[in-house]
Amino acid sequence: MVIDLARTQAYVAALTKTITPETVVLEIGTGTGFFALLACKLGAKKVYAVEPDNAIEIGKLCVKNNPGSERITWLQGLSTEIELPEKADIVISDLHGTLPFYNFNIHSIRDAVARHLKPGGILLPRRDKLYAVPIQSPEDYNTVEKAYASDVYGVDLSAGRSFLVNSSWRRPTTPSVAMLAEPKCWGEIDYAKVSSPNLDGECDWQIIHDGIVHGLCVWFDGDIGPDAGYSNAPNLPSLVYGNVFFPLENPLHVKKDERLLTKFSAKLIGEEYIYSWVSELFDSNGKSKARFKQSTFNSRPIPQKKLALASPEYIPGLGRSGMIALQVLQAANQKNSMKAIAEKLLADFPDHFGNSQQAFDAAVKILSKYQQP
Repeated sequence: MVIDLARTQAYVAALTKTITPETVVLEIGTGTGFFALLACKLGAKKVYAVEPDNAIEIGKLCVKNNPGSERITWLQGLSTEIELPEKADIVISDLHGTLPFYNFNIHSIRDAVARHLKPGGILLPRRDKLYAVPIQSPEDYNTVEKAYASDVYGVDLSAGRSFLVNSSWRRPTTPSVAMLAEPKCWGEIDYAKVSSPNLDGECDWQIIHDGIVHGLCVWFDGDIGPDAGYSNAPNLPSLVYGNVFFPLENPLHVKKDERLLTKFSAKLIGEEYIYSWVSELFDSNGKSKARFKQSTFNSRPIPQKKLALASPEYIPGLGRSGMIALQVLQAANQKNSMKAIAEKLLADFPDHFGNSQQAFDAAVKILSKYQQP
């Protein structure tokens, strides 16, 4: 991501214009600490660098080669779970995936605005605008047609096609994209004001020339800060994010002056986003020719055991792995040493662990996820 110049230079430009010798900076999702280190180089008074992944250790190692970086406080964990001794003048939060709806991105920024940012402070990025366009792209649609064809070495895989046409995926880099209409904005996220992790919108396109709509290309334009931004739109130099392809249930043959109306929805359900796109094609007289209702909710089969867990009346039970995890967590909560925890695991589950080292490694793996910071 650091060497993705279009993306990185936008943040560098914004930070250069906003950091002063009195600036306190908070970076959420600092990764290996590039922007945190840069903020110190630009003269920030204090920098808090937050990252849940072990990649933060790389940033700590870079301090010795970057004079002034001792002003960084490195915090491993989630920004929503930390407390800072002071509020920040600038919050940096490049938490994007291919789209801004990435894990708990919006939730984390909302929390930072409420708890960590000074009144009138600066957010980088400021906002993202979501765009889409219908495209003719047999290369992208080959993922559907070839993966679940009715004859693959004599085997019929077509029953799986319905799952794939309800999926979305990062588009491979292509030299050009055949757009069959003008791109339209279907939504905007203003990070200083956003109150919900969900977004709904629509695009009403007029087809500009005959062709075949294989799907919809979706991307975002990022407004990073004063006179700084970037876009992962198609037909621009490729960014690390790429852009997203939402296939249509079936390719649509379209003619100039016909209309394609698509309603988009991105909703955070539990710990993941569910995308929905409902598309309808109208001829030049306004008559409906085709309508597709698609959602990533239908993109993969749901096992019966997962459906059972969704019932309030269902009484679950723990399998062998669950019993092992329960014992480790209870022993840790009772302040047992790692050696004692491993010895008890080996004694209680001798058919599962071949030796004490295997039991010890299992305990480490479980507690690395739940250990108190």
